Amino acid sequence: MARDEDDDDGLPPIGEGTEGHLEDAKKGKSRCFLLICKGTKVKYLKVKKKAIKKSEIAEAKKQGYKGDPYIGVLTGKGMELVFNLAIADGYDSEPVKDKALKDFLEEKAGFKCKPTFAILAKLPELPFDEEDLSHPLVARFIALSEQVSLVLDKYPDAETELANTTAEIRGQLQDGEFDIAEPRVNALEARLKEFLSGVAASATPATGSSTVSQSPVPQTTAPNENDALRAKLQDALNKLVPQLKQAIEKFPDRKVELLGPVAQIKKQLEDGDLVNARAGLLSVGQMLKSLAPGGGGVSIMKLGKARVEWLTTRDQAVSDLSRLKTIIANEFADDAEQAGALSSALQILDELIATVENDLHEQLDAILNSPSNDRSPLVIIAKSTIAALVDTLDNNEVMQEIDGNEFDPAMKVVGPLKAKLQEVSAALG
Repeated sequence: MARDEDDDDGLPPIGEGTEGHLEDAKKGKSRCFLLICKGTKVKYLKVKKKAIKKSEIAEAKKQGYKGDPYIGVLTGKGMELVFNLAIADGYDSEPVKDKALKDFLEEKAGFKCKPTFAILAKLPELPFDEEDLSHPLVARFIALSEQVSLVLDKYPDAETELANTTAEIRGQLQDGEFDIAEPRVNALEARLKEFLSGVAASATPATGSSTVSQSPVPQTTAPNENDALRAKLQDALNKLVPQLKQAIEKFPDRKVELLGPVAQIKKQLEDGDLVNARAGLLSVGQMLKSLAPGGGGVSIMKLGKARVEWLTTRDQAVSDLSRLKTIIANEFADDAEQAGALSSALQILDELIATVENDLHEQLDAILNSPSNDRSPLVIIAKSTIAALVDTLDNNEVMQEIDGNEFDPAMKVVGPLKAKLQEVSAALG
């Protein structure tokens, strides 16, 4: 094949292992990419499972690759693949036309697909793979998701701190940097404990974090709010007593398992530890529900299968919504009169993409990696996430128009998402 005049002589256009990872992307597995473009042409592409490091960009430049580097996350499935770039990383437009990327992939890698670029507020989160999940430190990190949710319910101002810290730890774990990640997981556990005990203020973030110092977080709820919450929790505990008696009569071998947490909840209420008392009540309630006739419980095999299928369906939905963004942007790119409406429409689609790209898979990971007697509060959190997403699918006006829309009548997003969410919910019991 003839070389272009401005090809970098002797430099391979495709990075090592890229072809295999492109095939993985076709199967719905998210992958990271480094793209180097010069003018209107793609000069180099590297696709890998782990995040692209700055040192890899520097190495490519040292080897002689000329052009602008772009790093992002590749999502999608089948022929429809999306090269996602983030505004947070400084990207505000596509590096080249979709066709230029399509031709490059076909000519240089022998890979046929229909690629598109998507500019998002932030990149899609890479899920942990089976190799990652086999490491005990990853399991510890995933198990912290419940505590993070509880902290954010009580201290929403802590979102930036926790988001930055958990994102950095996640990246280190996925890169296999366990020696670096372990002290940070330890520090995160301690930080969450501070929050949940009501003593967290502007403490130093987890060791090694690059986040700026945080503004003070309120240490306690106002006295009248504490009294009201304590009374509400005590009332909820009282209402569980008849169910507890019935469960103990039917399952006497579970007496200690049932009454132990109740004694702890009573002490927590007396000590004013209302956050943990609430979590304990949710756990006992879920346990009683599982013991009731037809109560069922978590099916680990079904949940594991549903989790994998949910990620595939979710990534496909994100890919479809990103593709719809590109189609709409191209359709009205030259229409000055529609500029305001176009900007608003694209922002709405970005918000919907962010909604679909939730952390449900992490919540399911936490359930799958937790002992059976620790799953109840995690299940409640996951079901709450599912309920919120189903509500968006059912009631958001724009989402209701996505399937069979005028720009892509064959598009199906809402139906597949709802179907998979129902399967996940059923596996949760």
